[in-house]
Amino acid sequence: MASAFCALLVFAPLTVSAAETAAGNIAVSATVARFCTLSAGPMNFGQISRSAHTTASSLITLTCNAAGGAPSTIIVGGGLNSANAVGAVRAMKANTSDYLPYLLVLASTTLTDMAINEVATLVADTADKVYTVTLYGDIANGGNPAMGSFSDTIGLTVTFTP
Repeated sequence: MASAFCALLVFAPLTVSAAETAAGNIAVSATVARFCTLSAGPMNFGQISRSAHTTASSLITLTCNAAGGAPSTIIVGGGLNSANAVGAVRAMKANTSDYLPYLLVLASTTLTDMAINEVATLVADTADKVYTVTLYGDIANGGNPAMGSFSDTIGLTVTFTP
């Protein structure tokens, strides 16, 4: 028995209507703001002697994402113990009420101590706007400091042109 396969095709008229469209706009914008990141390494004088002149340094790096107008400036504060600072001489404090005087100098070749809240201009080292400066610390020999671990925290404030 043979099977028969039969297909019936029906053709119906297809009606195509005109497509409708709508037009619009999307606003695209961006703002690139200048920002800077400040980092500073610790200044550790290590173990000191009462009779030895001791120095230490800290590298301060300011990295900015874009060029600005004027050079950036940095203000070096007086520290947490600024009430015990005298002139440019800052003070590290031990766990007691003992203080150890120290000085900060912006460049190793100058003999000028940085006054508290003194403003220094930073100049970009490279075209990608990385500013660096080394801050040097100095503990003079002499005196009779108490034994103990002394510390201070210096505030740094950077001003830059956006």
